[in-house]
Amino acid sequence: MSIGKTTIKNSQGKTIDLGFKPHKFQLHALKNITRFFVLVCHRRWGKTVLAIMKLNDAALKCAKNNPKFGYVAPFRNQAKEIAWGYLKDLASKMPGVKINESELSIHYSHNNAIIRLYGADNPDAIRGAYLDGCVLDEVADMKSSMWEEIIRPMLSDRKGWCLFLGTPKGINLFYKLFLKAKSGVKNWGYGYYPVTKTINDLPQLDEEELADARADMRPEKFAQEFLCDFQASNDNVVIPLSLINKSLEQFITEEDCSIMPKILGVDIATGQSSDYSMACIRQGNLVFPLIKLDGDNMSVANRIASLMNKHHFDAVFIDLGRGEGVISRLNQLNYNVIGIDFGSKPLAPKKYLNKRSEMYDLVASFLHKGGILPKGDAELIEELSTPTYEENEKNQMVIEPKKKIKERLGRSPDRADALALTFAVPVQSRHAQMSQFNHREEYASDEISVL
Repeated sequence: MSIGKTTIKNSQGKTIDLGFKPHKFQLHALKNITRFFVLVCHRRWGKTVLAIMKLNDAALKCAKNNPKFGYVAPFRNQAKEIAWGYLKDLASKMPGVKINESELSIHYSHNNAIIRLYGADNPDAIRGAYLDGCVLDEVADMKSSMWEEIIRPMLSDRKGWCLFLGTPKGINLFYKLFLKAKSGVKNWGYGYYPVTKTINDLPQLDEEELADARADMRPEKFAQEFLCDFQASNDNVVIPLSLINKSLEQFITEEDCSIMPKILGVDIATGQSSDYSMACIRQGNLVFPLIKLDGDNMSVANRIASLMNKHHFDAVFIDLGRGEGVISRLNQLNYNVIGIDFGSKPLAPKKYLNKRSEMYDLVASFLHKGGILPKGDAELIEELSTPTYEENEKNQMVIEPKKKIKERLGRSPDRADALALTFAVPVQSRHAQMSQFNHREEYASDEISVL
């Protein structure tokens, strides 16, 4: 896109003003734009206008045969509400452009280019042979599969581009793309514009308006919407990202936890390609790097038996929902394991609706008390920071259904579930049992309490 250009010439050489007056930060983004560009900006920055101008400019200039471009929002009606008015307004100013209201598409007659609006909620409507360019708006509300399985393959044939837009909403697809762009991967770039960077130069947003917004919004929401803070969490997130990050900054050795209970939690795969059996070892305040258990139930059972021989756990908890075969096999081999049903009655029924709600809240309590997660496990961080909760009419904590968590993640939260299982019930270590007569048991019991 020509930097700062707001006009075009028609076939008669007449200048047409497109009405786009980019501010300094839009110009900065356009100057630095790459093939795959992640644009993180606060509300009222003007990201949608910039995206529509980018699409329009690309469609006008594309010399390829039958160019195709797309604008995708989480829902089709949302795409229509956000972008259709801008796109139609541009099209009405240019000669030889046809507007199709029913298909939400713009057709450029001089080169047969098409821009069409889509909703990520209907991926089958997007699938096709190719795209020369695409805008994904509000990416934080889209599944990872929208980019990885649909849009990215469609850009390959003709080496198309993609512009990702949004404001932070914790750990999700948008955050992962932002980290990728920041890492310096070839053809990837990013623009990061919190309100603290732009407030003195945007006429549509002044200090008074910003102060009013801050007063009217929850701190976490303001941090997301205006400060572009990926670490800000909603009030109803079970395990806030800020709490996870605090955990990752701490350090403890295995020796420091050597007399604490050593517990194994195992989440058993459902059999889907994106689902894995995962094992989590926790001893006191230390969570060890998680272990993927590949293969069928027999293979998984053998791996668990091997881990039990090596570590001499004080307790082993296995997901009962999919793990009956694994548990049965281990029992046949005389290994003592306990099946846990995530939907079963919690130890504290006045506080929690079910076992899943209880165990996840205990993970949060564990982190508040200094629990330390393994470094470098981005998937575990994403899975822990995703679930939300509400309180029912009995004031019980109710974590959202696993199905909804899977829809947002694009996979099952196998790692987080494995960690949660280590909090199924309080566990006393063998060291505590052996030291009851020398009064050391107070140093060797699981500190987490559900009562």
